[in-house]
Amino acid sequence: MRVAVVFLSLALTVPLLAQVDTVSMGQTVQLPCAALGDADHAAVAINARGDIFVAWSSRRTDLSSRATQVDGCLLTYLGSGTWDMPTLGYNCWVLGSAEASVFGSGYDSCRKPDVVAVGDDFVVTWPRSNGARAMSRLEMVRVRCSPGALPFIETAAPGIGFLIDPLLESKDAGAMPDLVTLSVVPPVVGVVYVEDERRNPPYREFDLRFCRADFSVLPPAVDGPMVLVDDLPQDDPPISGEPAGGKVLPELELDDQGNLVLAYESYVRYAHFGWPWDEGRVHVEWFCNGASGLPSLLQGIHFNGRTRSSRVRRPSLSASRLDRANTVSLSFMDAPDNLGDFDVVHRELSYAGGVITDQDFGYPNAVNRSDSMPVVAHGGSLRLSLAIHKQDAREQVMAFAPSFANRPFVDMDCPVAHPWRPSIALLEPAPPDLPSAGVLLPVSYEGPGTPGGPLRIYLIVHAL
Repeated sequence: MRVAVVFLSLALTVPLLAQVDTVSMGQTVQLPCAALGDADHAAVAINARGDIFVAWSSRRTDLSSRATQVDGCLLTYLGSGTWDMPTLGYNCWVLGSAEASVFGSGYDSCRKPDVVAVGDDFVVTWPRSNGARAMSRLEMVRVRCSPGALPFIETAAPGIGFLIDPLLESKDAGAMPDLVTLSVVPPVVGVVYVEDERRNPPYREFDLRFCRADFSVLPPAVDGPMVLVDDLPQDDPPISGEPAGGKVLPELELDDQGNLVLAYESYVRYAHFGWPWDEGRVHVEWFCNGASGLPSLLQGIHFNGRTRSSRVRRPSLSASRLDRANTVSLSFMDAPDNLGDFDVVHRELSYAGGVITDQDFGYPNAVNRSDSMPVVAHGGSLRLSLAIHKQDAREQVMAFAPSFANRPFVDMDCPVAHPWRPSIALLEPAPPDLPSAGVLLPVSYEGPGTPGGPLRIYLIVHAL
């Protein structure tokens, strides 16, 4: 079923550096950050009450060129479409400290976090490495947000998360963890992340590891790590070379039957594993035993880009129990292995009776325009993808949904000059005090705090 989509309060913004006590729907706010360097790789989540949590990593250039910390802030829902603006030290914290020296000496690198809502609370995870990334581990905390009580962090020590995987090789992959809620009572999450097998480039191989963490006890009971995908090739494409940033970029969802749905990217060069050509793929795979035991592969499907050798990157998954069908939404980025515009693919997949079916929503790409960094939202009837449009040196955050009538995109009213790496969450139904809004969509992204200044994290909440 497709529905008409109307964005509420899209035109209202506040000055980028304005000091505000509350945040309203449609307001763009810059989130507080004490670090001197860039803030990036934000992830956003929203709980059933409407509280929002944003986590990101910040560069501590005052310590060293490789020191990074993980920050997080809570925006408590106050009612009537307003949220409490975060304040450093109260509801904005350093979750993973670069100064903890967990590995014995020097400064740490805590980076590229993910966050998920679990009931009223939030769970945040990130990889921590020493400066040379010769030693790494995966950490996790829970942010308690009980109604009527002050929020607080359940953690191993200030600035140090609970240990989830002590023997992680993150190296070039960046670990790139992704969380999914497996159960609210008891509070259990699953996390998938990348293990680097340290092959010499241009050939590279990785594993996808999976752990469960049960927060009904502290420290959380950890089940894992387990290997979901072994010896995964993510080679350097022959023309463009090693891609910037993290690799493999796994995404995890839970379908209506309790199966894990995993998406990830791969690139295999000619002759690696005896492969007959250069090929990039995005994979989507279903696993049973998501909540307990060793997950077992049920079925999978893969997608190429415009050409077999295209780099297909950054898969994004989203699902909902309200759609009355066992479906998930998928988006990913398609780029040629040379200079050229990026495109976006937006599809819906379903799994039933051991068979995967899919529908291409026909994302309206265009010549001489790059569409990149896509993320998807999937509700009862809503199917929506966000992407960065770059055309004529202008960059915008734009939304596409198959139900948009007579206009392919809606401008998300981003006042930042160069927005990048959007993240989106969905709450459906919206809080009952917002009768005209069926869905809330918090969107975060990074962009310059001031012209020529360090990157900062921005947030806007849309209602549909």
